[in-house]
Amino acid sequence: MTDLPSILSDDIVLFLDPHVHHLRGMGASPAKPGIKLRFLKIDVLDKFRDQFEPYHGLFGCDLTSSMPFQGTLIRLPFRTAESSRLSEISKTIVTPEQATAYLNAFKDAAAECLLFLQHVQRVNFCWIGPDADPNASPSTLLQVQIVPSSVPASLGPAGGQYLD
Repeated sequence: MTDLPSILSDDIVLFLDPHVHHLRGMGASPAKPGIKLRFLKIDVLDKFRDQFEPYHGLFGCDLTSSMPFQGTLIRLPFRTAESSRLSEISKTIVTPEQATAYLNAFKDAAAECLLFLQHVQRVNFCWIGPDADPNASPSTLLQVQIVPSSVPASLGPAGGQYLD
């Protein structure tokens, strides 16, 4: 699916580059193929624009702010024909049809997934096209969230919430 997953939460971003094809310039090495940065301490948009620009502006994520991001963003850039040539993980290209199948598989399991993720309140699957303007808003393809209900809290941890 991807060769460079990344996670941004609070003031930390983690990039995983198992074969060090993308992050060598940020200090990744075969012995330490991942990069963990506290993005409030350095100007990441200036130093590492290619890696950080996709996050900037998403759901209120302001990488120029002195405040941490209140949430978690997970980026899974799908493997393209070009990136599959370099990939040591898989040569499989993620086609639009496969991406739709991944989305539908998650949609089918989403309610059960959120039941067991204590601190996750909402999951959005969004699309940003390869030629999209950097300031363009992502298109939301799927949103799954926990919303308040009239179930009494006395019913335990699930009381007071249901899945939408």
